[in-house]
Amino acid sequence: MRARKIVILILFFSLFLRLGVAYWVKDSFFERGNRYSLINPIANNIINFHEFAKKPGNPTASNEPLYPLFVALAYYLMGKNWLSLCLLQSILSLLNGIIVSFIALAIFKNNKVGLISLLLFCLYPYFITQSISVSDTVFFCFWLALSIYLMVLYRNSQEFFKNLLAGCCWGVTLLTRFSAISLFLFGLLYLFFNNSHKEAFKRCIIISFGCLLILSPWLYRNYELTNKLFIVTNRSAIAIWFGYNKETMNAIEKDISVDTMIKDVSKKLPDLEEIKRKKFDLDIMREVEEDKVFIRSAFNYALKNPWDSIKMMPLKLWKFWSWRYNPAPNSKNLSVDIFWHLIFTFSYLPILILGLIGIMLTRHTWRIHSILLLIFIGYSILHTVVYGFSRLRIPIDQFLMLYSAYSIVFYFERITHPKDVALKVI
Repeated sequence: MRARKIVILILFFSLFLRLGVAYWVKDSFFERGNRYSLINPIANNIINFHEFAKKPGNPTASNEPLYPLFVALAYYLMGKNWLSLCLLQSILSLLNGIIVSFIALAIFKNNKVGLISLLLFCLYPYFITQSISVSDTVFFCFWLALSIYLMVLYRNSQEFFKNLLAGCCWGVTLLTRFSAISLFLFGLLYLFFNNSHKEAFKRCIIISFGCLLILSPWLYRNYELTNKLFIVTNRSAIAIWFGYNKETMNAIEKDISVDTMIKDVSKKLPDLEEIKRKKFDLDIMREVEEDKVFIRSAFNYALKNPWDSIKMMPLKLWKFWSWRYNPAPNSKNLSVDIFWHLIFTFSYLPILILGLIGIMLTRHTWRIHSILLLIFIGYSILHTVVYGFSRLRIPIDQFLMLYSAYSIVFYFERITHPKDVALKVI
């Protein structure tokens, strides 16, 4: 009962904290979030014309579908204002924290670890700021955490519908950020560490079927429009180009947001200018051709500059796991920028250190929590190959917190009960 009261107190405090910060910066709400300029027109068209398009009657695949639908729902229920989206995202963020605590309980079988995980999540500055911006991070983190939780919860289950449910949840995650396909593949590998190879293979088929079941309506819609298979979004092509062009190294070294590369992109890629001059019946057809240009340009750069491409990878990995806030904030106010650097450094660095210690402490029972380690590896590879900044690491910080919470509880019990048996992982 006492633990329940503490959980309720944490959740209410975290909700009011998020809404308080949101109210404080409400005047700049529609100027924040690097996805706003793309998400908002799509959300408005969903509400007004019931179609996924930036312009009426002109379908697009410029973004995965679920977050714009979520934004449209917020606008539809409470109007287009800062409170509507901030409130729903804040609630979703807190539900995310609860799921993180459930993962801790499923793995470590310790209520204190679950409680500390929830506390760390709810007070983490990254999650607070993402809750009050037009950004898909909160929505993606929620579905990723739920997918991981179901994988852990059903890790030994052979029931068809439980595995199908886990696959469906992964499908929703991919329809939020398709880049999570790498995490899905590493998640399937987790099954082989906790089941016989035969049973793991069967479950992989069921989970993949569930995932494809959720993806199929969107894939079919895009196939009907483009006559191309497996078109989810054109964000992936742009992301690859971000990681392999002549400006990439400079952007990563100087902590410049790669989003700035998209400015005047037609001058950098003349083929895009030609595509702009061509007439297409639908925007989505133009996007398919633009994808080809971005991917071709990225591969050409990598082939012509193999050493530079390889040399960038360790730097991308370092930036991805760095405790320095990057890309650098650009508030045009030095004191504000220093403030954010300090806030994020002193909130993440302890979690990183304690998390690494927690991984070492739990190494003998690695199979049960190996999915978290696989997610770390998968996300690290993804952002080493493409591009890496600490901002992009946010979705997996929630899992690093589980190990941090374990370390805190482990050493607290060692100090307060030195004669008792140390905390054990089941």
